[in-house]
Amino acid sequence: MSTKVGYVYETKDYWKFKHLLGNRSIEQSRVNAVIESIQTVGYVMSPIIVNEKMEIIDGQARRVALEKLGLPVHYVVAMGAGVDECIQLNIKQTNWKMEDYINCYAELGNTSYKYLKILYDRYGKTLTLKPIAYALRGASQINEFIKAGKFTCTAEQYSNGQKALEYINLFDGAIGNKAGYRSNYFVALAFCYDCPAVDNKKMLEMVKKHNLDIVPVVSVTQAVEVLEKIYNTRARTKVYILTEYRKDYEKKKQEYRNSYYNGRKDNAVPDVETDLA
Repeated sequence: MSTKVGYVYETKDYWKFKHLLGNRSIEQSRVNAVIESIQTVGYVMSPIIVNEKMEIIDGQARRVALEKLGLPVHYVVAMGAGVDECIQLNIKQTNWKMEDYINCYAELGNTSYKYLKILYDRYGKTLTLKPIAYALRGASQINEFIKAGKFTCTAEQYSNGQKALEYINLFDGAIGNKAGYRSNYFVALAFCYDCPAVDNKKMLEMVKKHNLDIVPVVSVTQAVEVLEKIYNTRARTKVYILTEYRKDYEKKKQEYRNSYYNGRKDNAVPDVETDLA
């Protein structure tokens, strides 16, 4: 048995639709992909979702593509829907990139995300998000944490993070170009930057001198181990950076578990170890 719920509306009054504050920007590549699909296989009615203010919750690129083709827009109205529903919908559909979430919360006025956006825009292509988040917070925040709007950063952390990232960026040429392990080394260097036992000037000199010893790694822990070996090359007094990192890791792991469980009645908490290890 089927039950009719709500209505699907049709219009060519494209001007009726509005941008939802916090929704991601429309990429021309997505619009082009929709246009190509319609031109190849034909138009299959797929309603976009709007709220009662005609703000688009889902289907921005589809609306633009239909307007360019002169086709009617079909839409359904989800009363009361807003940016929270928009975010949750895209988390489930995995349509948004990490920068979309950062831009969203920054546009909504979240100061922590404004800080993150400034540095991500500046260093993201070189360093990637993970070490940037680590430099700001002193811990690598897992993607779900940032997506959910839980990223926090004080003005002091932002100031210190800027200095750390300027320092880390100096290692770019020495680390290599393999995306699979660059991020782990940059997070390790962010830790080393704030580690009292490490002489940052010496670390930079040693890594540049022994850059051939920068080997592929699968975790931050392994990256720290490699950096420790390079740092201690021919040194009379050894500095045990890995030991300090493991202590910090255990502390941060517990902090993140507490953050995820706080206020929740279930155990649906992502595993932080794969991100922090």
